[in-house]
Amino acid sequence: MKEKDVCNFCKGSCCKSFIIPLPAYWRANEEIRGWIASHNGIVMRGADVEINSKCSYLNETGQCSIYGGRPKLCQAFKVGGQDCLNAVRKHNAENYETIVAMIKEMKN
Repeated sequence: MKEKDVCNFCKGSCCKSFIIPLPAYWRANEEIRGWIASHNGIVMRGADVEINSKCSYLNETGQCSIYGGRPKLCQAFKVGGQDCLNAVRKHNAENYETIVAMIKEMKN
């Protein structure tokens, strides 16, 4: 089992939303928090903000159309890491157990 096999089966769960940490000043500022809350697809998650917006490079079959030249942030995303598992749980819950088993096989 290879990383690519897991990703192909998963169909881009990590590319359908992303979480970024908010600077302390933003978290403490009522006006900024209100501005964030007023946007569809953006959700406050404690000290982070989750942006629910599918990557424009994710094709209709759930594959990255620029995989070979994808951004460094995408290249650094750890298959099987906590962020990966959170994305699978959110966007591909029906296949979560299968994907976890594939990740375990990949790591062996």
